[in-house]
Amino acid sequence: GQRAFARELVGARAGVQLEFRATLSRHSAGVNCVRFSPDGYLLASASDDGAIYLWQLTDAKNGPDPFAAGDDGDKETWTSVRALLHHRKDVYDIAWSPCGRFLASCSTDCSVILWDAQSGVRGHQQMDHHAYVQGVAWDPRGEMLCSQSSDRTVRVYSVRESSRKQKEEAEGRVQAELIKPKLVLQGVLEFLERPMPEAAVDGAAAGQLKTSKLRLFADPSLQTFFRRCTWSPDGHFFVAPCGMHLSTTLTIGDGAEQKAREEGTAGHGGSATNETAAAAACSSAAAGGDDTREDVSFTHTAFVFHRSNMKRPILHLPGSDSGVVAARFSPIKYEYRYVPQYAVSS
Repeated sequence: GQRAFARELVGARAGVQLEFRATLSRHSAGVNCVRFSPDGYLLASASDDGAIYLWQLTDAKNGPDPFAAGDDGDKETWTSVRALLHHRKDVYDIAWSPCGRFLASCSTDCSVILWDAQSGVRGHQQMDHHAYVQGVAWDPRGEMLCSQSSDRTVRVYSVRESSRKQKEEAEGRVQAELIKPKLVLQGVLEFLERPMPEAAVDGAAAGQLKTSKLRLFADPSLQTFFRRCTWSPDGHFFVAPCGMHLSTTLTIGDGAEQKAREEGTAGHGGSATNETAAAAACSSAAAGGDDTREDVSFTHTAFVFHRSNMKRPILHLPGSDSGVVAARFSPIKYEYRYVPQYAVSS
């Protein structure tokens, strides 16, 4: 729909109750995403119309929002206080900075933009992706920003303050309005290297390790509007959806010996870009003779990275029959629950 709804979440012992509070109407196309600022003071909404609006809860006695579309039984008045306009196409995701001053947005125009939410001024813009940018996530520590695209990559940026601000600091005349973050590309998550089967390295120089590159993420044939990545609340872990995990099962001889190997990860099954993985499987099968068979299967998953090494995932979260399009951590911190039957004896 073309509206964003504000609702009040009420906890109750019998369950969770949702109470209608207000209808926020200003977008001219479908609303794809809404996000509250860290302090809860502003609500950002992003739409297929390419616009991002910042909403603020106001006192009804100050008058209605001139952009509102009439009374729908609203119990609150939300006013559009700023319009962030620069994206040429659909805005798919938005993310607030930990301090709540800046907002990051991504769009099908292949761009990632940083905005100053206080002034509404457009800041740094990146055009590194080659296809729709479908997810963006700001590191809770404020040091990194990640964007995920249907070009099968996640781009990892460090968030730095502009040289102008640094110059002002050196001169002792720092002004708040000059503090502008910029994005510096630190790495691209796209491939995972794994050792090649012995048959594939036949004839290679002694001691020289051959590797093959496998795609981490699904190709555009996985039809989804979003690839919404996320950070854990403490900033230790980053989770990227739309992953494809490759598993191979090698059957040798008459089938008496069967070995299942976890060969890392790969792109979407059947894609033309998986020739490396397919060639490796064929080479391995050929090494075992005519009665050797290697079966390759793909699992939809989300990959988990640790901030200390963003080059290789530390684990993956399988279980979905179709593509994983989003991941989110609970903001609630849980304590370990002791269960005797699962306790590990010393």
